[in-house]
Amino acid sequence: MVAPNHRLPPLAFLRSFEAVARHRSFSLAAKELFLTPSAVSHQIRAVEEALGTKLFRRLSRGIELTGAGRTLLRGVEGGLERIFWSCEQVRAMQGPRTITVSAPPTLSQIWLAPRLVDFARRRSEIEVRLIARDGEPDLERDKIDLALFRLRAEEFDEEGDDVPLLRELVFPVCSPQLARPDRPLDEPRHLLAHTLLHEEQFTSPEFDWSVWLEYLGAPQAGPLRGPRFSHFGMAITAALEGQGVALGRSPLNDRELASGQLVRPFGTAAMPSSRIYVARFARGAADDPILRHLLEFLKAGLPDPRDQLRAARAPAPADAQGEPEDVEA
Repeated sequence: MVAPNHRLPPLAFLRSFEAVARHRSFSLAAKELFLTPSAVSHQIRAVEEALGTKLFRRLSRGIELTGAGRTLLRGVEGGLERIFWSCEQVRAMQGPRTITVSAPPTLSQIWLAPRLVDFARRRSEIEVRLIARDGEPDLERDKIDLALFRLRAEEFDEEGDDVPLLRELVFPVCSPQLARPDRPLDEPRHLLAHTLLHEEQFTSPEFDWSVWLEYLGAPQAGPLRGPRFSHFGMAITAALEGQGVALGRSPLNDRELASGQLVRPFGTAAMPSSRIYVARFARGAADDPILRHLLEFLKAGLPDPRDQLRAARAPAPADAQGEPEDVEA
């Protein structure tokens, strides 16, 4: 047993040390831990100061453990694993644990629900409760463990506590049967001969067909006609049934695209969404291993939105109709 007066570095700092040692990278460890690289670096320095020795040696291309670092890593790896499984055993003694997740309706229905079912199937000791809700939630009032919601991309703070989850790409989609010899759809100008399916709630440029016609170089004569839907799912259903061309989203429509139910008639032409989905843990729950495992499970296979935000943006004309409404399609 460790003597009560024996000073140990904080457990969270030791977790950061283990992640940096495993990845041999401060930035990769920071991404895994949902921290900034500077925060991880600060924690490592604090551990080094507490132990009175250097744990990493910086090289021209990366870092490596010192002898002291290798000694510490052996103990930390075994200790963290024992702590994790002991916590899991204690939780299992209490019966199934219920995790409450909230997210906007469209994301919940199309993308999130199947993944939560898959996660719960893999973790039989967990029951998942999903609440579909617009806007920024009150986690404490509604007893939410993990909330997913949207922010305008320019409002996202990389130094804050919210974890970036995904940023949608928007592009035209339609049924592969829509194009016919008498009504082709292989050039942007052909769009004017087809029914355009409008999503009414959004006023951001990437969801505006007028902006898309200009972006694709198709001439527009007069106001655009076509049915208008108050919900994204309605427009996509109409597109699936061959009723017209809609503005789809990735990753929400990745399944239909992969199965061939929908196609992108103009290849890789796409605009980034003006908003980004982020995840927020309940107060004090950011280190909960189950919630962190869930978030990593949801992020698997998705591009890092932070990279998308830093990359050169696709052409996105200024808003034609003002600010986006603070509602979810």
